[in-house]
Amino acid sequence: MLSRLKYCVFITSIFILVSCVVTNKNYVGTYYNHMPGFVKSEIEIKKDSTFKYQYTSGLEKTQVTGIWYVDKKGYLNLSSNKTPENDSIKVKEIINEEQDSIVFFVNSFGNEPLGGAAITFNGVPNFGVNLSETGEAKVPKTLNFKQFTISYLGYNYNYDVVNNKASVFKIKVYYPNPKDAYYRYFINDKWKLKGNKLIDLEKNIKYKKKTGE
Repeated sequence: MLSRLKYCVFITSIFILVSCVVTNKNYVGTYYNHMPGFVKSEIEIKKDSTFKYQYTSGLEKTQVTGIWYVDKKGYLNLSSNKTPENDSIKVKEIINEEQDSIVFFVNSFGNEPLGGAAITFNGVPNFGVNLSETGEAKVPKTLNFKQFTISYLGYNYNYDVVNNKASVFKIKVYYPNPKDAYYRYFINDKWKLKGNKLIDLEKNIKYKKKTGE
């Protein structure tokens, strides 16, 4: 009786394992979504449990990579290799008493200068500065502010100053913000396979599998 029970457990385990393998294999392939105009996105689910997501809008092209797995309910879970900061902005405050001005250095998460962004200051009405092409800006050292906001292409990043004696702010913002637009970070995002289409449950967008895959 015990041997029969062990045999049943063994067969059941094999069945579950095989089912998982088949499920994982079914997801492998390249899927695409084309929207009106010059906007398109594509995701490649690779055999080695990694993925590559690409988004193209005109001349703009972005790419996100990460890992994937299939959960017990059969959903595809995606997680990016890079994880955003909790508040999407990271600031290093530096004190330099020899400076005669307050300097800002602003980069994106990819360490690219955020040229053209604007900085406004809470409590200082009708005053703001634009970043140069190198992502830099200066304001008078006499400017009294406890909070500033960086605005870039419709995104706003607020920061509360910790040390009011800081005269250098090295800033990194995660643009675009996580979960925004098509270029986003994946944090256990669930996708579902239905026929030859992969459905992004977060955005409710369907991706069609390329022919022959």
